[in-house]
Amino acid sequence: MRSITSFLAFFILFELLYAQLTVNDPTTSSIDFTDIDFAWKSYDNVIRSSSRSISELRSLADTIYSWNRGFSITFGPKNQIPPSNSTNDYISYATYWWPSNTPACNADPNSKDCVFIRIDGKRVAKTYAKDSIYSMTSCVLALSTAAVRFNSKRYATRAQEMIRMFLMNGTTRMNPNVNYGQYLRGKYSTGLGRKEGLIDVRSLSRVVNSYKLLKKAGLWRESSREFQNWFKDFAKWLTTSPIALGANDTANNQAMWYQSTLAMVYYASNQTEQLQSLLKSFPQRTQLWSQFREDGELTTEASRENPYHYRRFLLQAAYNILSLGRTQGIEPADLKGDAILKATRYVLKVSVQNLTSIDLSSVDNPYYHRTLANAANDVFGKDTINTTEYFGLFNNPMNATESWFALERVGFEYR
Repeated sequence: MRSITSFLAFFILFELLYAQLTVNDPTTSSIDFTDIDFAWKSYDNVIRSSSRSISELRSLADTIYSWNRGFSITFGPKNQIPPSNSTNDYISYATYWWPSNTPACNADPNSKDCVFIRIDGKRVAKTYAKDSIYSMTSCVLALSTAAVRFNSKRYATRAQEMIRMFLMNGTTRMNPNVNYGQYLRGKYSTGLGRKEGLIDVRSLSRVVNSYKLLKKAGLWRESSREFQNWFKDFAKWLTTSPIALGANDTANNQAMWYQSTLAMVYYASNQTEQLQSLLKSFPQRTQLWSQFREDGELTTEASRENPYHYRRFLLQAAYNILSLGRTQGIEPADLKGDAILKATRYVLKVSVQNLTSIDLSSVDNPYYHRTLANAANDVFGKDTINTTEYFGLFNNPMNATESWFALERVGFEYR
């Protein structure tokens, strides 16, 4: 069995030490939720399965603690300040948009006269802000889990210091908006971000789950009101901003991620009535479900340059909704779970079938496909997906509890 905390340690340490804050693409992450009471009862049994994983968890937490540093988007370079001129506003650059081969771009790709063109599947360099939010949430999750496992106040304190610096401190906090996410530079810039930018911040779910676990353990010492108020303000932005609403008005993964992100924000801020209303309306969102074909294919995602990635990516958001629905007593069947499960089977099948003709790791990490299978088994019941069918994809059969500590799917790893 591969050590889950070895994976976590490698993932964080490699990312943060490479180019100081270079991390894997945040699209490999996912928002996910769980019933914290259920998590509390089950996670300890999982980690006890390997004495090595226990020692590695402590070693990882000690390493992060020893850095004696926090994260803030305000620490970024001067050439990445958003048009608002506020370093507290998040900014990232349009993922697939590159300077064209024109005189203006060749002379200065940062010129306002440079025309950017879209090359699907080819990613531009990430901004400091995009790196820092991913790094912060990874470290907070590791510290919080170690704090609960070892009843460590110092791990809990450091995790909360990181949360305060990033979200709650007036000087260093990120403003609760994504007005400049996936900002298009150059001649055709609108001066604002794009609807695609919303997906940049979904790793905040790790902070939400860390908060819930620390509260349950009696280790949370920060102001819950301040924490929840940040997410309440973010909810206002999500439900009023034309940028955010534009993401919700699509027929692709952006709409699914909008629903998942808004659900996460309501969950974080204890807005239970709004959360339940969102979940109940979820199956009626005709446009969102329009790409779900009868055989399970996701037609819009299938047309992308990296269809293996984008099919799985949409389903991660869908499973987040199902998982969060369970915390509210809403069954998968009432959230179009049948369509989601059918699509899951299709995605795994088509990925395995094409392993002989493509290098799947070049377009999407096979690890994320097996966590998708684990998500299905978690929501629909053990062995709903027989992972041995996909041996070529998964390398080794992997049960649902093995991935409990993986960064991509926080909630399922607690079950």
